[in-house]
Amino acid sequence: MRGTAFLCLAAVALVAACSRREPVAEAPAAKTEPECRTVVVFSDHTVRKPKESLPEAWRRFSGVWGNAGWDGYWCHDLYVLAIEEDGTVQLIDTHGPGGRHDGSAFRRVGKITDDNRLTFVADGIRREYWIENDIMHGVRYLSGTEKSVIAMHRKS
Repeated sequence: MRGTAFLCLAAVALVAACSRREPVAEAPAAKTEPECRTVVVFSDHTVRKPKESLPEAWRRFSGVWGNAGWDGYWCHDLYVLAIEEDGTVQLIDTHGPGGRHDGSAFRRVGKITDDNRLTFVADGIRREYWIENDIMHGVRYLSGTEKSVIAMHRKS
């Protein structure tokens, strides 16, 4: 009888341990593609060095990021041209042709939030970027719970 009780107790402990879930980190972004190409930007795209008075986390956004595609397919570069004292960001958002998309380059205005994420809305789609381990990760929030991800390397 004792052996049966011990086995039952051990089985309950095993089920409890196996069913415990650890918090899930945000899904890793899509793979980077060194050969990913977007459009050539002919207008002035000088990156202005950020002021030393800005938080380091903000200054790290400065530069040109790319060599990656949304979900590994639709090539994207982000030119972070200037960061202002209030967190406003001047940028150029470029994409290569692919799928149902034409190549494009647009000037945009974004904002760095209190949690050090660069956000802006383009064509009704909210985008959010953050930097971890010298990689700029991004999410495009599409409809409902659908989203698209990217992981970009610094190009300059």
